Amino acid sequence: MSKIYVLHENDEWTGHLTKRLDELDLRYELWHLDEGTLDLTSEPPEGVFYNRISASSHTRDHRYAPEFTEAVLAWL
Repeated sequence: MSKIYVLHENDEWTGHLTKRLDELDLRYELWHLDEGTLDLTSEPPEGVFYNRISASSHTRDHRYAPEFTEAVLAWL
């Protein structure tokens, strides 16, 4: 199976998910879209993408997470 990419901006919302993915021995990678960079000119990786971004991210001081996520989703 391909890798699972979890798009998120709140670590508190991913603990239960990563615990279960570990139990199932599934390969995954967390993409915290409130920080960091991605090369949106390259080809996206092969895999399954799971979007856990919340429209309320700005209420947690993650002001640009929705805009970054929009760009990432368009890239995918």
